[in-house]
Amino acid sequence: MMVYLSAIAGLICGFFAGQALLSVILRGYSRQEILEKMKGDRGWKLKYGLLNWAVSLAGTFLFVYIYRHYAAGP
Repeated sequence: MMVYLSAIAGLICGFFAGQALLSVILRGYSRQEILEKMKGDRGWKLKYGLLNWAVSLAGTFLFVYIYRHYAAGP
């Protein structure tokens, strides 16, 4: 049961980490420019959306790994 809670916590933390990464990557663009590019260019939406979900999944795997190797009993 605790491994599921660890996975959910990892997904949430990974999602926030992905949003922070996107804010750093897209720092040079205004909010209006980002919205225009997201509406006009499907590649932008796909690239940056998948980047955020990839970071979320990496956070999930990291939290589950930490739980299994360090927090779970023998």
